[in-house]
Amino acid sequence: MNAQYTVSIFVSHFVPGWKAGGPIRTVLEMIRTAPPGLRLTIITSDRDLGDTKPYPDLNSRKTILHGARVLYTNWRSPRNAFHTILGEIKKNPDLVILNSFFALRSSTLPIILRSVGALRGNLAIGPRGEFSPGAISIKSRKKLFYIKVMRHSPAVRHATWIATSELEESDIKRIFPEARVVVVPDSRGTIPSGAISEAAKPVRLVFLSRVSPKKNLSGALFALQNVPPDFPVRFDIYGTIEDRAYWAECERAISRLPDHVKASYKGEVRPDQTLSVFANYDAFLFPTRGENFGHVIHEALSQGCPLIITDTTPWSGLIVRGGGILCSEASDIAAAVERIAMEDAEERTHRKQMTHQAYSDWWIENGLTSSPPLELILKATR
Repeated sequence: MNAQYTVSIFVSHFVPGWKAGGPIRTVLEMIRTAPPGLRLTIITSDRDLGDTKPYPDLNSRKTILHGARVLYTNWRSPRNAFHTILGEIKKNPDLVILNSFFALRSSTLPIILRSVGALRGNLAIGPRGEFSPGAISIKSRKKLFYIKVMRHSPAVRHATWIATSELEESDIKRIFPEARVVVVPDSRGTIPSGAISEAAKPVRLVFLSRVSPKKNLSGALFALQNVPPDFPVRFDIYGTIEDRAYWAECERAISRLPDHVKASYKGEVRPDQTLSVFANYDAFLFPTRGENFGHVIHEALSQGCPLIITDTTPWSGLIVRGGGILCSEASDIAAAVERIAMEDAEERTHRKQMTHQAYSDWWIENGLTSSPPLELILKATR
């Protein structure tokens, strides 16, 4: 590898932040496993998702992590963001990697600069689940108009697209039929736990993800209204409240739950706490509108926590093998909850064991053999 080959990676949020979820882990894995001989730069926000103040423990706007220079900037200041991005583009990196298609500063601006010739290197775009039908359906008019405009962009027409699964590859080609796509698995998964916890009554369900329309917490709450009174349910909600208006909608749904369904918000969960949370529940209720990878799915499976989930992720086969239940409609969710609630503690413990075993088998077969993601992107773009 040429020692002068330079790669600039744009991502809306990065460590020490954690609230934005998957893309942070994706980029961290990308630089952690990067081939030697690269000059890597991460361009990102100086604060976590939803925070109004920058990270307090940054000594400067620049730091080094896994050999990559991390350049933090204030996205809230258009002038600051523009000068930071333009300054990085003027260095003429050989490859620019975007980890969103719709993010204004960390995607749109670099695409425009590439279209007008300010950037001459290669461009790779990872939409990170933004093109799933469920994600597109949220604020669809604005997104579809933007896509229509961007179809005329030379930068977009000549970009290499990054998909994390064949499912996402299909999503990309549905939007951009002529797209050149490389499938790059997003992670090597999560190491399975050594043991699992036993089930107990009443059935314990968990939601752990960002509270936003895409993750569809409201869909879970509406479905729980239909669980028969013979089956008491405890439903604990964890995650960053990304959309306050949406959370207000969820709170109204919580207030309408029957007395035998107890739902409560437990707050945010840092990444190092996620596994211990999943270990304490009988099922992960996650009616997501679409996941390109779904780190949180792997974390649940690794702890023997079965899923009640929509069939909008790349992991449907693994989930079913592990005793999980796929749902295509809201009525399916209530039926799935009832099905697990009907089981006694021994039966639900067996289901948890099935989940753990299925994921352990997957890990042995696939988790240790994935190629480093940046290496695959470099091969596809050079």
